[in-house]
Amino acid sequence: MAHRVGSTTGSTRGRAARRVLFAFAGGLGHLAPMLPIADVLRGAGHRIGVCGDADVLAGTQGFDAYFPEGDTTSASGRSIGTLAPPDLDHEYSVIGTHFADVLASRRFDLVREVVDRWHPDLLICDEMDFGAMTAAEHAAFPAWWST
Repeated sequence: MAHRVGSTTGSTRGRAARRVLFAFAGGLGHLAPMLPIADVLRGAGHRIGVCGDADVLAGTQGFDAYFPEGDTTSASGRSIGTLAPPDLDHEYSVIGTHFADVLASRRFDLVREVVDRWHPDLLICDEMDFGAMTAAEHAAFPAWWST
């Protein structure tokens, strides 16, 4: 599913345009809730960048800057698969061993590199992107995460 970030026209109403980096640490379900925010900011004249899984980014368009992680294996993005019955023990385990451990370390390095290269004014990330949150804190610039 492709998503086009909103209009390229807009006004910052007397303020300088800002660079806003959107970061997500999972699949499309981690990026999609942030896309309406990207639409509004883009419509207001700000530059929008996105950093996340290469397969998911392959299905998006309209961002000013792309910072993919990993290789693209499918132009349409990764399948979300079949919904499994809720299992809180499993979810807590995945948060601890994947999102807050292995992935957080990898995401910190990638997001910190993007911050140093692209110089965003604000980071907006999903609630599981612990590495991006830490990179923003390390770089001492504002971050907001969606829940």
